[in-house]
Amino acid sequence: MKGSGVIHYEKFQHLQKNELDEIVRLHDDMTLHIGQDNGWGKKGYKHYLDWFYKEWARGGKPTTSEGQMFRRLKKSGFVDAQKA
Repeated sequence: MKGSGVIHYEKFQHLQKNELDEIVRLHDDMTLHIGQDNGWGKKGYKHYLDWFYKEWARGGKPTTSEGQMFRRLKKSGFVDAQKA
């Protein structure tokens, strides 16, 4: 898939509104299979990224159980399972 992306090399550059809108549009297009869950609309979310940050990534809210993202980070070695 060809398109814009967000890569930063030692400096941050703000994206223009049209660039941000395009990223949201691409993630909302279920035919591209970018997202990890195509049921976000049925769960009441307007956009895929709303579901991603509020539900999948937990939006930074503390939880009593291990979240899906944390389990993946441990499995991939980004988080030391002994210290977590």
